[in-house]
Amino acid sequence: MNFTPDSRPVRQRKKTVMTDMIAPDDSTELVDLFTSMKSSNKVPESVHETPLPVRVKAVRQPKKRTRTRSSDLEIDNSSVVQIAKEPSPQKITINSANDKQYRILFTGINNVEKYAKMIEMLNGVQVEDWKECTHLVTNGIKRTVKFLCCVSTGKYIMDVKWLENSKKAGSFIDEEKFCLKDSANEKKFNFNLKSILEKSRLSSPIFNGLSFYSTKSAFPKLQDLQAIVEGAGGKLLSKAPSKLLESTYIVSSTADQQECEKLKRLGYQMYSIEMILTGILTQQLDLDKFILNLENDD
Repeated sequence: MNFTPDSRPVRQRKKTVMTDMIAPDDSTELVDLFTSMKSSNKVPESVHETPLPVRVKAVRQPKKRTRTRSSDLEIDNSSVVQIAKEPSPQKITINSANDKQYRILFTGINNVEKYAKMIEMLNGVQVEDWKECTHLVTNGIKRTVKFLCCVSTGKYIMDVKWLENSKKAGSFIDEEKFCLKDSANEKKFNFNLKSILEKSRLSSPIFNGLSFYSTKSAFPKLQDLQAIVEGAGGKLLSKAPSKLLESTYIVSSTADQQECEKLKRLGYQMYSIEMILTGILTQQLDLDKFILNLENDD
């Protein structure tokens, strides 16, 4: 039988493929090559030009036993243990102030647009509801609905200088140096704003579990008074009580003499609105101090 150089038979060798030495993709390509050769009894020209891969028998090295501290290992979700990377020798510090959400509410401020632009530049948010705010910005103690509700809930109450200095710094700065201070009004109402806010954050709302009823001439108007009372944890009744109720107080004015007389016959004492307003500022319910004296009182 004559053989041409291109049709020489290929001696079949028992193939021993070391799976640790050949990647899955290379192994598949090699199997396809030998399958083609066997079916045609011819060796492709590319075989003469490209030598077959040399198989080297892998020698298994004995595993070295090393002691690894458990603190150097991390376990991922697939339960594979990986060696954690060594931390950088440089200490990384994170400014926690940047992680805060700043939702700013104004009260008693003129030219709000000016300060609103500062908030936007600092990536804060201006809000209109005291329940949504983290900081109330003002220029003095003002017994507005927003101010009183923020006192009751221990919100940050900041001087406008806080925004101005934050703008210069390029980010919101620490609140400590710019908490509102109003010595004149703090002396007038006999309280310290900083101490009261700290107390509010640690205590239950001052009117928690208490109910109030306001006669028609009492100031402020019903809607505002309701927000103030509820902000301090209390409840404002929409109708006058028909009997003596526990933990229920009546705020009134001398203009409502007739209604007050009816309530007094039920056993109620009348109080001025200052019991609520000053009570929130001082976080004290001083009943004796704010008893309302009516014309027919002895």
